[in-house]
Amino acid sequence: MYKKDLDFILKGKDIPYFFMFYGDDSYQIELYTKEYLSRFNGDKLTLSFDEYDFNRAKSQIEQNSLFGDVSILHIKTDKKIPLKELKTLVSLANSSAIFVYELHDGVQKNVAEQAKVFDGNFARFFVPKNDSEASEILLNHAKKLGITNANPALLLHIYHIHNENVYLATSELNRIAISGLELNDELIAKLVSSLNAISFDTLFNTLLKSHDASAKIAQYFDANSIEESVFLAALYKSFYRLFLIHSGLKLKPNAKLQEFLGYALPAHVEAELKAQASRFSLPMFYDIFAHLNACDYELKKPKNFMDKELFLRSELLKLSSIIAKHSKH
Repeated sequence: MYKKDLDFILKGKDIPYFFMFYGDDSYQIELYTKEYLSRFNGDKLTLSFDEYDFNRAKSQIEQNSLFGDVSILHIKTDKKIPLKELKTLVSLANSSAIFVYELHDGVQKNVAEQAKVFDGNFARFFVPKNDSEASEILLNHAKKLGITNANPALLLHIYHIHNENVYLATSELNRIAISGLELNDELIAKLVSSLNAISFDTLFNTLLKSHDASAKIAQYFDANSIEESVFLAALYKSFYRLFLIHSGLKLKPNAKLQEFLGYALPAHVEAELKAQASRFSLPMFYDIFAHLNACDYELKKPKNFMDKELFLRSELLKLSSIIAKHSKH
């Protein structure tokens, strides 16, 4: 189902009893899931990530037959539910038993098979194709927050600071709205000190430059609400952007980065990215991506009850050491 079709359904009276939201863009997945859930009133059970338990989920969606009330089952996860269990939960959905499946699985392997279970009641969300799509999403979010002076230029500035991650950009807007400060270039430049937090961009640059990033890692995690899979995806994307630049400049040393990235950058940002990419080597990229893949694997292990934030902090320190080791050669 396309997003425009979903918008039409959510404005109508006949809302499906079961629905699947999935894709690459966590912000839009969460946004539309909340909109869908807002159309129903009843006893809601949300099972987030490692909380999923089939028997508990099945019990929730079956209880309407006992009490005559509307039961709502909301599963939010980054791991696919076994297909047999998913089919059972969908089969139990009816006008008094609502089932919502919110899947944050950026890999998207075998997801189509799961989507088929929902018989057309699913929507896949992609990351914005360009700055125009991103600014539209961010403008709508800013409007909901009451940020009246937001404009595409300011919002795209924040968007690019966070390496074109809508989820992180909207989180930044949330903090700005809470602070009550006026959104302008000066505020964006001073976000670190004004909001007593550090941006993802600042943390990433620290990982590249410092042999001891422990203080900045602690400051970032203490000041931000982190969703581990989203954070790891943003980190991977940041290093992949440097890999594209590094590889492109090997072939065309004097080329503009727009040729490799597909969008133009301010001159000072372009210069900084070129300088960063020049300090990398293929063995360094290999070790970094291998480390990030191993982290992702550990986080997504079934029934993983580790302290994920503590795990991420530890793995970022190891990542900093990997970068420092290669920088010595």
